[in-house]
Parts: sequence; structure tokens; C-alpha cells
Amino acid sequence: MEASDFNEHISRRFNKDIEDLRNAVLSMGGLVEAQLSRAIAAVVFRDLQTHLAVAADDRRDGPGQLRFHQATHRQHRVTEIFDVLVEST
Repeated sequence: MEASDFNEHISRRFNKDIEDLRNAVLSMGGLVEAQLSRAIAAVVFRDLQTHLAVAADDRRDGPGQLRFHQATHRQHRVTEIFDVLVEST
């Protein structure tokens, strides 16, 4: 594989990882907004059932936070590799 082909491959992968990370952030932002709105409504209206549902949803969404953390870590490693490759050319 030629160096220019390799750099193009890395660049495409980098762009895809950035787009995936962006989508994960937007998705999590939407979940946080919905959860906060429901939690506030539960407090304002003293609605125990909504409070319990929000708490259950928060426990269920924990794995999504882990996937976000893993994606962020992977993106950081890709950025470091990309920087090394750019410096060596």
C-alpha cells in the first residue's frame, strides 16, 4: 500500500470515527434532555410513578454511557496515530 493510499485510508477512518462520535453526543444529549424534563415534571407534580420510571430509565441507559466513553477513547487513540503519521510524512 502506497503512503498516500494509507494516509487517505486513515483520513477516511478518522472522519467516520468523528461522525460516529458526533452522532453519539447528539443522541446522548437528546436522552439527557428528555430525562431531565421528565424528572422535573415528576418533582413539580409530585408524581412517584414518573420518578420511578425516570430512575429505571437512568439505570437502563448506563450501557449507552459506557459505549460513548469507549468511542471517545478510541477516537483519542486514532487522533494520536494520525498525528504521528502526519509528522512522519
